[in-house]
Amino acid sequence: MFLFPGIVGSKQLKHKHMTPDKYTRSGAYKLTCPDCNKAYVGQTGRSFNEGYKEHKHAFKTNSHSSNYAKRILEQLHTFGPIDRAMQILQYREKGTHLNTIQRFFIYAEFSKNHHLNDKQSISPNKIFDAQP
Repeated sequence: MFLFPGIVGSKQLKHKHMTPDKYTRSGAYKLTCPDCNKAYVGQTGRSFNEGYKEHKHAFKTNSHSSNYAKRILEQLHTFGPIDRAMQILQYREKGTHLNTIQRFFIYAEFSKNHHLNDKQSISPNKIFDAQP
């Protein structure tokens, strides 16, 4: 009989410390301003927590290193908590696939005129417009 941590027979023990926090992974995310619904699409190869902290630091220090923080500061909007401001779009490791995913979601926000990303990061692609 093999023993695996947290597994008893076919039932898994549920310990609070064993539950993975969705913000500890990496991938593509969207930060949405709670006041105007404009969105910034980003990616991180580290944790989503770290990415959020960078935007929050830019907000607290009035830095223009984050378009999301810049918008909130300029418009006197609310910087929401991670669970309200951040939507995880896709879990993925850093690489070319993640770059394409980010470009797709930036384009989707641009198409709705909701984007806060730099205009240089918008790359139209006919595949992005394809309908199933």
